[in-house]
Amino acid sequence: MAANGAHTAPKRGLLAAGLLTLLSLTVIQQWADLFRLKPSVGTRQRSFSLDRARFPQQGSYAASWAHRNRHARLKAREAGHLMDTHPVIRARFSANTLRARRSMRISAVESEVGAPPRVEDDRSALQEDPERIRRGRLPCGLRYTVIRNPKPRNKYEVHLQLPVGSVAEGDGENGMAHLMEHVTFVGNPHRRGVLASGTVSSNALTDFHHTVYFADSRNQKELEPVLLGLVQVAFRAIIADEVVEKEKDAILSEASMLNSMEYRIMQEELSELHKETVMPKRLPLGTMDIIKKLTVEQATKFYRKHYKPANAHLYIIGDLDLEKAVESVENMLHNFTPPERTLDEETFPRAGMRPLYNHIYTSDRTQLPLKKPKVVEMPMKTGLTASLATKEPIPSLGSLYDIKEDLLTKLAHRIIIRRLGKAFTNPEASVEFEILDREAEDCRTVQFNVRAQTTKELNKMFYLGVMELKGLYEQGGTMDEVQFMKEVTESHSKTTLKHGVDTMDEVSLVMVGDLYGYPNIGFRGLASNNLRLLPGVTQKDINRKIQELLKPFCRYGEQETGQLALFMVTTPPQSELQDPVDPNLLCEILQTEYVDQHLTSTQEDTENPDVSHSIAQRQFPTEEDIDSEVEKLRPEFVPLENGEMKFRDPLSGVVCRRLSNGIRINYKRIDEGELDGRDVTVSAVSPGGLYQESLQKPCAIRLGAQAMCGKDCTYGGVHRDVFEDVTLREGLNFSMAMESEELVVQVEGDRDNLGAIFKVLRMPYLGFGVTQKTVDEVKRDMDQQYKLMVKEVDFVAMDEICGAVSKWDPRVVLPRYYTLKNLRSQDIQYNMNQLLAPGNLEVNVVGVFDDEEIERTILKYLGTVPHRHIEKEVVDPSFRHIWPDTSRTNLRAHIADDTERAAVVIGQLGPSMFGSTIGTRNPFSSKNGVWIAGSDAEFSEGLEDDLMVWKRSHPLYVPVATQVIQLLVASEMHFSLRDSLGLAYAATFELTRNIRHTSGLWTLEVATTPQAVDEVVAFSSTKLSKMNFDEMELLQAKTYLLQEHYQNLKSPHYWAKLMAGLQQDGTANKDFRSINDYEKIVRTLTISDLYDVWGSFNTDPSEVIRSVCTSGSIDCRSGMVNDDRDI
Repeated sequence: MAANGAHTAPKRGLLAAGLLTLLSLTVIQQWADLFRLKPSVGTRQRSFSLDRARFPQQGSYAASWAHRNRHARLKAREAGHLMDTHPVIRARFSANTLRARRSMRISAVESEVGAPPRVEDDRSALQEDPERIRRGRLPCGLRYTVIRNPKPRNKYEVHLQLPVGSVAEGDGENGMAHLMEHVTFVGNPHRRGVLASGTVSSNALTDFHHTVYFADSRNQKELEPVLLGLVQVAFRAIIADEVVEKEKDAILSEASMLNSMEYRIMQEELSELHKETVMPKRLPLGTMDIIKKLTVEQATKFYRKHYKPANAHLYIIGDLDLEKAVESVENMLHNFTPPERTLDEETFPRAGMRPLYNHIYTSDRTQLPLKKPKVVEMPMKTGLTASLATKEPIPSLGSLYDIKEDLLTKLAHRIIIRRLGKAFTNPEASVEFEILDREAEDCRTVQFNVRAQTTKELNKMFYLGVMELKGLYEQGGTMDEVQFMKEVTESHSKTTLKHGVDTMDEVSLVMVGDLYGYPNIGFRGLASNNLRLLPGVTQKDINRKIQELLKPFCRYGEQETGQLALFMVTTPPQSELQDPVDPNLLCEILQTEYVDQHLTSTQEDTENPDVSHSIAQRQFPTEEDIDSEVEKLRPEFVPLENGEMKFRDPLSGVVCRRLSNGIRINYKRIDEGELDGRDVTVSAVSPGGLYQESLQKPCAIRLGAQAMCGKDCTYGGVHRDVFEDVTLREGLNFSMAMESEELVVQVEGDRDNLGAIFKVLRMPYLGFGVTQKTVDEVKRDMDQQYKLMVKEVDFVAMDEICGAVSKWDPRVVLPRYYTLKNLRSQDIQYNMNQLLAPGNLEVNVVGVFDDEEIERTILKYLGTVPHRHIEKEVVDPSFRHIWPDTSRTNLRAHIADDTERAAVVIGQLGPSMFGSTIGTRNPFSSKNGVWIAGSDAEFSEGLEDDLMVWKRSHPLYVPVATQVIQLLVASEMHFSLRDSLGLAYAATFELTRNIRHTSGLWTLEVATTPQAVDEVVAFSSTKLSKMNFDEMELLQAKTYLLQEHYQNLKSPHYWAKLMAGLQQDGTANKDFRSINDYEKIVRTLTISDLYDVWGSFNTDPSEVIRSVCTSGSIDCRSGMVNDDRDI
């Protein structure tokens, strides 16, 4: 169940990928993430919002570990059932990124693209399309809205929203709304039907204003039982003593987990930003001391007061038939009669009505005293942050006039972001400018943030950032900047108009429209009107909007300028700083006159003079340049390993080819009507990844991937800024992910831009360049990340496991600075260019094209990548086998903090992707290629069964069996630890299956309290060693996997993952059977097979590694004899 009382943009836990510590490095999210076409223009997600970002506002509550990891697992499964390693480093700048999508609002009407209209006085209301949206109200008072959105295909979501958030609580009830969400959902017997089945995913969440119950499914036949289930959960809950007490314990555990440093900073910011409102006293998570005292009588009274159908709104959205969906609502719920409730509708708002918070907006603060910075000392904080924000009402989007104003705000904001992004490239310190629509808080904030590691650096960055803003305020954006932004917005508007957006974004859009009283038009309508309005947008219009946004920061202290709503500096204890923060100095900087200067660096050059600080750069290659390369290199296709020039698999339709420079090509054509995504997706896989690192240069590739995602580097001699501009102007989505066993570069676009897709893709493989200055900056940034991570109990617990498994290999654990400090730019460039060598590269192409078209394009753009000599092996020899340190199986660490938190991680070796496991009783045997079921006798008996021989010798046998095992064990452990025993808030079971390694790694992660860690460890160790599997649960898991598989066959990303490895070195067991036989393997899997493969998981209680990390007053290391340390 989603944890919804607290912030954050979902914190990436430390996952084990391969036998690596998957350090979730926080890469720079490029300014271009904003180019998802939407009016609201948030960038960095901070502050409070609904979980799963269902509402287009500033961020999301921290999801529970279970929900967070479930989402990650679903994404991994969508990516392909043979590749479930977890990304370590991921950079993305794209028209269609999820983060940008979480800041959306309606701003369009359906219209023909044509000449720009005169919109200055067009304030007429927009109209909804009855072919797309239907609304109604049932006799019980429940409102409903049904929307058809065919992306993704064959999937729909149902959301039941009530205006019962934390601001509905009275004195002495802090946390009651969150508690009632838990009690009604988890503790409700009505949820045990279809909502808890393997084919329906369901959850619930709470924020300041709402409680929302939601479910999604791919089977429209389940719509009616899903509707009834959600309505019964909300309106027929049983408020019993045992349920209330159990969920109070769950919330206390949840609060312990969520109370991170980032959450505490959010609390401080929110208290300052909304100090005149009730919100700082009504945080959704609640007050723990009050939650402990809440009684079943109070819960019943709160429930009867607020939970009423007339108070709620039901949303159904997805790829479904509108008429049938409306009929299902009427048939199933027309006669629904819940128990009587008492509710004064005149004093309490119904679903969709705006909350009243009594804000004092910036425009109303002209007569208030000058806002001085508040300095907040945080004992666990690393680095310093200055945050300034204005606060205004969220603008209306009810007319075409409003749409143009919102479009101008988008364009102005993007110019500001682009200017700051080019001026500040140091990853250690950042200057950010963000516009966030906080619907749950009923305001829009414009926020200016500066982050640095020292007081001196903060003052300098603050000054430089303010001067950049003042320069824009006084001079405005240039014509080149304005034209570039208009071109990019036009390109991505056309993409949205053609492909639409996912249902998860559309549902956010319609809820916000209802909240603020304007009609739902949809993202295609938004794109249509952006295209209609853009030709009429002038440089003068945009610069006017830039001045509106920047005035409170650039005219700070002037009487006619409204005062800031937030001006706060968060620091470590001042006693730990070399120079204390001077708030008056920051005020003086804001009031300093603009000084024109060219910012080329964010820090003084303090390195040795013999170190290069620049890279030779060239322009992005033109078509003529590439044609010249074709004439010079004469690229061609060469025979495959089997001697054929071209192979087409008759079942899957996948075609395999090979270029003369060594690049392997797999491509798959999908009909346009069957495709669930952009027209063309290209995924380039460089095998090796982090496993290619040597003991002599540990972390070279990890650091290189971080540098490659930064700003100051080159691809093929072209500077990253130029590369980004081309990608955005062409309307492409570009992403790069470094994983344990491979580096994946992915580009998405439309068929009419096929050449641009491959032109962008080829650039990283022409050579990677980086300066020593950038390398040193990334080192310091990674060091700061390490210092931040070791203050989080889950990161520390996982790092201890990975250390014990690898005998503290520096390539596996969190990178320490002493490991990084001696790496030079030459080391980084050599390792990254070896990894990117075309001779190792496999390119997988999926989409709408024909053979001749795609092969001609591939030959031109990829065939002209020069061959490079490869010196390094795909996997470093020292990484092929890693033996756990069985002398260190009981690890405990403690973090000095005043908040009690605890994480337990239990793990050991498991099977690799194709079954090989060292040191376990069921290794893969070369004897007839059959997986041995224990003893030779059992093996011989199994050979008599032809189906068993076929199945257990199949390359998918172990991957599919471990998929099912992961689902079943995760469900069992979560249910046992949370629901049955009440020992934890969440428990997740993860398995990393390596392709080129002899072993995988399984881990059980548990979010609990310091008081419960010993019981969690004891129970989990015993439970895992005696795991039982149930026939009914197996059937549900198989049904779920097959449904996901059928749906994902329309996804180009899924197909790209399925094809990955067909021609790679070191993946001998991967062949077309891994694509074609998935359904048959799933259907024939038995309980006997599960026990057979489960035997290769080392769950021996004497060898399982147990890692515990706690914080707070209770130090759980007493009596430990293995490894215990302070953090």
